[in-house]
Amino acid sequence: MKGCEMMTVTSKNGLAKTKQLWQENSAAGLELLIVNLMPTKLETELQFLKLLAKTKINCQVTFAYPDSHHFRHGDGPQVKQAYLPLSQALKRNFAGVIVTGAPVEHLAFEQVDYWQDFCRLVAWAQATNTYALFECWASQAALKVQYGIEKTAREAKLFGIYQAKIQAETNHFLKGFGSGGLLRMPQSRHTNLNLPPKLPKDLQLLASSNEVEAFLLATSDLKNLFITGHPEYATETLAGEYQRDVRLGKKISLPSNYYRQRQIVNSWQPTSVRLYTNWLQVIQKIG
Repeated sequence: MKGCEMMTVTSKNGLAKTKQLWQENSAAGLELLIVNLMPTKLETELQFLKLLAKTKINCQVTFAYPDSHHFRHGDGPQVKQAYLPLSQALKRNFAGVIVTGAPVEHLAFEQVDYWQDFCRLVAWAQATNTYALFECWASQAALKVQYGIEKTAREAKLFGIYQAKIQAETNHFLKGFGSGGLLRMPQSRHTNLNLPPKLPKDLQLLASSNEVEAFLLATSDLKNLFITGHPEYATETLAGEYQRDVRLGKKISLPSNYYRQRQIVNSWQPTSVRLYTNWLQVIQKIG
């Protein structure tokens, strides 16, 4: 990010900081913890940092990894050197925590090697009243921990850009979307939430569609926001995932609603920026 305008986001650690790929900013701001569960650590860091910067709200970000995770990729030693172990992170105070998705949908929750770390993270957020935002697999996992809600396998991967209709217009997280507004977001997953006919009284469905089903959920105290997609994805991310799966010989279709006249169109960025802005403003005003 050298030569770019001043960022509103400081990365206090992580690979982007180590490799000098993110411009420093000494301005004080909300202290955020990002638990990065994605295998593409550097790419994911930059996606979140850029998205947070677009909110124009000053943030200081610390990246953490689950202590019990067994790294299958060669960057394990680099990540351990550049990140904070989750056990140490949970001894500190943060205004909010973001937990990324993870490519572990094929496993039962309890089979994930860092499942106990994840459970401790959820318990810590509840005990410390820390605002938590969970994405994709992490949203399903957090709903499992907090409410016993299970996931179910889809017949075909949900892959592309999808839109959902707002179900709760007055919710703080939906400020600025307008009455009957639509949210657009990348989705890349093999499972759906198996929501009960009647949700727990403190859990609210904020946006859904027939194709995507649950899109956004939140607790009534606004402490937890569950996002089933990937608002942080960069313009080319789904194309990269498609090409990866083709190389691996996996059955995969082109991402839906992603191309217009064979050109990628980033139609989800306004939703992503508005949603993250709203989440940070909730922390500022209510936290």
